Amino acid sequence: MIHYRLGKLADLMLIYPSYAGEFPVDERKTIEQLEKLLAKGDYQLVIAENISPSDEIVRIGFAFVLKPKLYDFLWLDYLVIEKDFQSKGYGSQFFDYLLQCYSNIKGMYIEVEIPDGVDVNKTRRVSYYERLGAIKLPINYHLPIEKGSMAMSLYIKPVHHQVSNIDLDEVLMDIKITQRIIHGDYPHLENVWSNIFINSPQVPDMI
Repeated sequence: MIHYRLGKLADLMLIYPSYAGEFPVDERKTIEQLEKLLAKGDYQLVIAENISPSDEIVRIGFAFVLKPKLYDFLWLDYLVIEKDFQSKGYGSQFFDYLLQCYSNIKGMYIEVEIPDGVDVNKTRRVSYYERLGAIKLPINYHLPIEKGSMAMSLYIKPVHHQVSNIDLDEVLMDIKITQRIIHGDYPHLENVWSNIFINSPQVPDMI
């Protein structure tokens, strides 16, 4: 049976090797940075575990998410499914759980690497999130990293099946709220924001 729980600071040491193995060094946080984020409360570690009939507990995966107080969105920062459980549907289940777990949200934002024609995993991630119903936003998006920023695609998975007329100015505000919390230790956020802008005036209706 799959069980989901909020992770604690003590869980960081256990999951960090898997986390570090999935993300390049310039895209990931140190344990110290993650500890500070988790201590704030809005940033959470969610762990998925399989509990056997004999009560054996095996970690399937984990996610770092941000749910800012007073705001109606969820931000998926990282999602990892352990290698032994990949390609078995657990990622989709975890994704759906996160959307159901946090009430009164318009949707969940997801940062996705831009395919480069070389790394097939980047193309697969795009296809994966699109199969889950995530919609690419017409935003020139940049992820803050320690030494500058990285161009990425920004997607949103709406909670409701039909969403129209997304306010892109509101999306830009959500980006700033998120990056202030997650990347607030970087002194160059203002420079990053100067590279983030709307590519087109409107998002088409999404069904």
